Amino acid sequence: MKKIYIVTCVSMLFLNLSAQFEKGNLLIDGSFNWNGGSYDGIRNVYYEEYDNIKSKSNSYTIAPSFGYFVSESLLVGIGISYKYSTSRSEYKEEWYSDYYNRIIEEEMGNVEKNRLFLFNPYVTKYHKLGEKLYFNYTFNLLIGSGSETGYYYSYPINDEDIKYTYYSHDDPIDIFEFGANITPGLTYFLNDKFAVNCNIGQIYYVKNIRKPAEGYNKPETTNENFGMNLDLNTFMLGFQYYIR
Repeated sequence: MKKIYIVTCVSMLFLNLSAQFEKGNLLIDGSFNWNGGSYDGIRNVYYEEYDNIKSKSNSYTIAPSFGYFVSESLLVGIGISYKYSTSRSEYKEEWYSDYYNRIIEEEMGNVEKNRLFLFNPYVTKYHKLGEKLYFNYTFNLLIGSGSETGYYYSYPINDEDIKYTYYSHDDPIDIFEFGANITPGLTYFLNDKFAVNCNIGQIYYVKNIRKPAEGYNKPETTNENFGMNLDLNTFMLGFQYYIR
Protein backbone atom coordinates (compact mmCIF):
# COMPACT_ATOMS: atom_id res chain seq x y z
CA MET A 1 0.00 0.00 0.00
CA LYS A 2 1.35 3.42 -0.95
CA LYS A 3 0.41 6.73 0.58
CA ILE A 4 1.55 10.27 -0.16
CA TYR A 5 0.86 13.28 2.03
CA ILE A 6 1.50 16.91 1.12
CA VAL A 7 0.54 19.54 3.67
CA THR A 8 1.23 23.25 3.39
CA CYS A 9 0.16 26.17 5.53
CA VAL A 10 0.71 29.89 5.00
CA SER A 11 -0.02 32.40 7.75
CA MET A 12 0.22 36.13 8.37
CA LEU A 13 0.36 37.70 11.83
CA PHE A 14 -0.09 41.44 12.34
CA LEU A 15 1.80 42.18 15.55
CA ASN A 16 3.17 45.22 17.36
CA LEU A 17 6.22 43.54 18.94
CA SER A 18 8.47 40.84 17.46
CA ALA A 19 8.35 37.37 19.01
CA GLN A 20 5.56 38.39 21.39
CA PHE A 21 1.79 38.12 21.35
CA GLU A 22 -0.24 41.10 22.57
CA LYS A 23 -3.91 41.83 23.02
CA GLY A 24 -5.34 43.21 19.80
CA ASN A 25 -2.97 41.35 17.46
CA LEU A 26 -4.55 39.76 14.39
CA LEU A 27 -3.86 36.44 12.67
CA ILE A 28 -4.84 35.66 9.09
CA ASP A 29 -4.23 31.98 8.42
CA GLY A 30 -4.71 29.67 5.47
CA SER A 31 -3.90 26.02 4.89
CA PHE A 32 -3.95 23.50 2.07
CA ASN A 33 -3.82 19.76 2.72
CA TRP A 34 -3.55 17.08 0.01
CA ASN A 35 -3.53 13.32 0.59
CA GLY A 36 -3.08 10.64 -2.05
CA GLY A 37 -2.89 6.89 -1.77
CA SER A 38 -3.05 3.61 -3.68
CA TYR A 39 -3.80 0.02 -2.74
CA ASP A 40 -3.32 -3.35 -4.43
CA GLY A 41 -4.67 -6.52 -2.83
CA ILE A 42 -7.75 -8.10 -1.27
CA ARG A 43 -10.81 -6.02 -0.41
CA ASN A 44 -14.55 -6.45 0.05
CA VAL A 45 -16.68 -4.68 -2.56
CA TYR A 46 -20.47 -4.77 -2.22
CA TYR A 47 -20.13 -7.62 0.34
CA GLU A 48 -17.99 -9.77 -1.98
CA GLU A 49 -14.26 -10.41 -1.59
CA TYR A 50 -11.92 -9.76 -4.53
CA ASP A 51 -8.20 -10.53 -4.53
CA ASN A 52 -7.19 -8.34 -7.48
CA ILE A 53 -8.35 -4.93 -6.31
CA LYS A 54 -6.53 -1.80 -7.46
CA SER A 55 -7.62 1.35 -5.64
CA LYS A 56 -6.61 5.00 -5.79
CA SER A 57 -7.74 7.87 -3.60
CA ASN A 58 -7.15 11.60 -3.47
CA SER A 59 -8.37 14.29 -1.13
CA TYR A 60 -7.65 17.91 -0.40
CA THR A 61 -8.71 20.52 2.12
CA ILE A 62 -8.64 24.32 1.78
CA ALA A 63 -9.09 26.14 5.10
CA PRO A 64 -8.71 29.94 5.51
CA SER A 65 -9.22 31.44 9.00
CA PHE A 66 -9.04 34.69 10.95
CA GLY A 67 -7.98 35.13 14.60
CA TYR A 68 -7.83 37.87 17.24
CA PHE A 69 -5.67 37.90 20.39
CA VAL A 70 -7.94 38.70 23.35
CA SER A 71 -4.90 38.55 25.65
CA GLU A 72 -1.14 38.00 25.38
CA SER A 73 -1.60 34.24 25.29
CA LEU A 74 -5.14 33.57 24.05
CA LEU A 75 -6.30 33.65 20.43
CA VAL A 76 -9.94 33.27 19.33
CA GLY A 77 -10.81 32.82 15.70
CA ILE A 78 -13.12 31.55 13.03
CA GLY A 79 -12.48 29.63 9.85
CA ILE A 80 -14.12 27.76 7.01
CA SER A 81 -13.02 24.52 5.34
CA TYR A 82 -13.80 22.88 2.03
CA LYS A 83 -12.97 19.17 1.76
CA TYR A 84 -13.12 17.15 -1.43
CA SER A 85 -12.21 13.48 -1.83
CA THR A 86 -12.51 10.90 -4.57
CA SER A 87 -11.75 7.19 -4.65
CA ARG A 88 -11.73 4.63 -7.48
CA SER A 89 -11.50 0.84 -7.21
CA GLU A 90 -11.01 -1.53 -10.16
CA TYR A 91 -11.14 -5.33 -10.21
CA LYS A 92 -11.83 -8.26 -12.54
CA GLU A 93 -14.39 -11.08 -12.33
CA GLU A 94 -15.28 -14.13 -14.44
CA TRP A 95 -18.83 -15.47 -14.69
CA TYR A 96 -20.84 -17.73 -16.99
CA SER A 97 -23.44 -16.06 -19.22
CA ASP A 98 -26.41 -18.15 -20.32
CA TYR A 99 -27.23 -15.53 -22.95
CA TYR A 100 -23.80 -15.70 -24.63
CA ASN A 101 -23.23 -19.34 -23.64
CA ARG A 102 -19.68 -18.69 -22.51
CA ILE A 103 -17.53 -17.45 -19.63
CA ILE A 104 -17.19 -13.67 -19.64
CA GLU A 105 -14.35 -11.79 -18.01
CA GLU A 106 -15.34 -8.31 -16.87
CA GLU A 107 -13.46 -5.24 -15.77
CA MET A 108 -15.47 -3.75 -12.91
CA GLY A 109 -15.14 -0.74 -10.68
CA ASN A 110 -16.77 1.86 -8.50
CA VAL A 111 -16.15 5.59 -8.02
CA GLU A 112 -17.10 7.71 -4.99
CA LYS A 113 -16.91 11.49 -4.57
CA ASN A 114 -17.40 13.47 -1.33
CA ARG A 115 -17.75 17.20 -0.78
CA LEU A 116 -17.97 18.86 2.64
CA PHE A 117 -18.15 22.50 3.83
CA LEU A 118 -17.30 23.15 7.49
CA PHE A 119 -17.64 26.18 9.77
CA ASN A 120 -14.77 26.27 12.32
CA PRO A 121 -14.70 28.50 15.42
CA TYR A 122 -11.54 27.88 17.48
CA VAL A 123 -9.51 28.96 20.52
CA THR A 124 -5.70 28.70 20.79
CA LYS A 125 -3.70 28.98 24.02
CA TYR A 126 0.03 29.80 23.91
CA HIS A 127 2.66 28.99 26.53
CA LYS A 128 6.14 30.46 26.23
CA LEU A 129 8.89 27.83 26.55
CA GLY A 130 11.87 29.99 25.61
CA GLU A 131 12.87 33.25 24.00
CA LYS A 132 11.67 32.09 20.56
CA LEU A 133 9.67 28.93 21.28
CA TYR A 134 5.98 28.60 22.21
CA PHE A 135 3.88 25.54 22.96
CA ASN A 136 0.23 25.88 21.91
CA TYR A 137 -2.94 23.83 21.84
CA THR A 138 -6.08 24.59 19.86
CA PHE A 139 -9.69 23.65 20.58
CA ASN A 140 -11.72 23.41 17.36
CA LEU A 141 -15.45 23.10 16.72
CA LEU A 142 -16.40 21.84 13.25
CA ILE A 143 -19.97 22.08 11.94
CA GLY A 144 -20.96 21.58 8.32
CA SER A 145 -22.70 19.70 5.56
CA GLY A 146 -21.96 18.13 2.21
CA SER A 147 -22.83 15.33 -0.18
CA GLU A 148 -21.66 11.97 -1.51
CA THR A 149 -22.18 10.64 -5.02
CA GLY A 150 -20.92 7.54 -6.79
CA TYR A 151 -21.42 4.98 -9.50
CA TYR A 152 -20.55 1.39 -10.43
CA TYR A 153 -19.49 0.23 -13.90
CA SER A 154 -18.52 -2.96 -15.75
CA TYR A 155 -17.56 -4.01 -19.27
CA PRO A 156 -16.21 -7.18 -20.89
CA ILE A 157 -12.52 -7.60 -21.73
CA ASN A 158 -10.57 -10.03 -23.93
CA ASP A 159 -13.63 -10.77 -26.05
CA GLU A 160 -14.07 -9.03 -29.42
CA ASP A 161 -17.57 -10.47 -29.94
CA ILE A 162 -19.16 -8.94 -26.84
CA LYS A 163 -19.41 -5.17 -26.48
CA TYR A 164 -21.34 -3.39 -23.73
CA THR A 165 -20.82 -1.03 -20.81
CA TYR A 166 -23.00 -1.14 -17.71
CA TYR A 167 -23.42 1.83 -15.35
CA SER A 168 -25.32 1.97 -12.08
CA HIS A 169 -25.46 5.25 -10.15
CA ASP A 170 -25.61 5.11 -6.36
CA ASP A 171 -28.30 7.18 -4.67
CA PRO A 172 -26.92 10.61 -3.67
CA ILE A 173 -26.41 11.12 0.06
CA ASP A 174 -26.62 14.33 2.11
CA ILE A 175 -24.07 14.58 4.92
CA PHE A 176 -24.18 16.56 8.17
CA GLU A 177 -21.08 16.57 10.36
CA PHE A 178 -20.28 17.87 13.83
CA GLY A 179 -16.89 17.52 15.46
CA ALA A 180 -14.57 18.82 18.15
CA ASN A 181 -10.86 18.29 18.65
CA ILE A 182 -7.85 19.47 20.62
CA THR A 183 -4.61 19.78 18.65
CA PRO A 184 -1.16 20.46 20.20
CA GLY A 185 1.59 22.38 18.41
CA LEU A 186 4.84 24.34 18.59
CA THR A 187 5.63 27.81 17.26
CA TYR A 188 9.28 28.82 16.74
CA PHE A 189 10.44 32.31 15.72
CA LEU A 190 13.20 32.21 13.10
CA ASN A 191 13.72 35.99 13.25
CA ASP A 192 11.69 39.15 13.81
CA LYS A 193 9.43 38.51 10.82
CA PHE A 194 9.25 34.75 10.31
CA ALA A 195 8.06 31.85 12.47
CA VAL A 196 7.39 28.17 11.96
CA ASN A 197 4.38 26.39 13.46
CA CYS A 198 3.84 22.61 13.44
CA ASN A 199 0.99 20.43 14.68
CA ILE A 200 0.61 16.67 14.90
CA GLY A 201 -1.94 14.47 16.61
CA GLN A 202 -5.32 15.27 18.08
CA ILE A 203 -7.94 14.18 20.58
CA TYR A 204 -11.20 14.19 18.67
CA TYR A 205 -14.93 13.55 18.56
CA VAL A 206 -16.87 13.34 15.27
CA LYS A 207 -20.56 12.73 14.63
CA ASN A 208 -21.54 12.05 11.02
CA ILE A 209 -25.17 11.82 9.85
CA ARG A 210 -25.83 10.45 6.38
CA LYS A 211 -29.28 10.45 4.83
CA PRO A 212 -30.49 10.01 1.25
CA ALA A 213 -31.11 13.12 -0.79
CA GLU A 214 -34.71 14.27 -1.18
CA GLY A 215 -36.71 11.85 -3.30
CA TYR A 216 -34.63 8.75 -2.45
CA ASN A 217 -35.96 6.17 -0.04
CA LYS A 218 -33.10 4.82 2.08
CA PRO A 219 -32.57 4.75 5.84
CA GLU A 220 -30.61 7.45 7.65
CA THR A 221 -27.35 6.37 9.31
CA THR A 222 -25.41 7.98 12.16
CA ASN A 223 -21.76 7.32 13.05
CA GLU A 224 -19.90 8.62 16.11
CA ASN A 225 -16.15 8.34 16.64
CA PHE A 226 -13.86 9.62 19.36
CA GLY A 227 -10.31 8.95 20.45
CA MET A 228 -6.71 9.98 19.84
CA ASN A 229 -5.13 10.20 16.38
CA LEU A 230 -1.36 10.34 15.85
CA ASP A 231 -1.40 9.49 12.13
CA LEU A 232 0.87 11.29 9.67
CA ASN A 233 -2.07 12.96 7.99
CA THR A 234 -2.64 15.07 11.15
CA PHE A 235 0.79 16.71 10.70
CA MET A 236 0.75 20.30 9.51
CA LEU A 237 3.69 22.66 9.04
CA GLY A 238 2.96 26.38 8.98
CA PHE A 239 5.17 29.29 7.96
CA GLN A 240 4.16 32.60 9.54
CA TYR A 241 5.11 36.09 8.37
CA TYR A 242 4.85 39.09 10.68
CA ILE A 243 3.97 42.61 9.47
CA ARG A 244 4.52 45.50 11.87
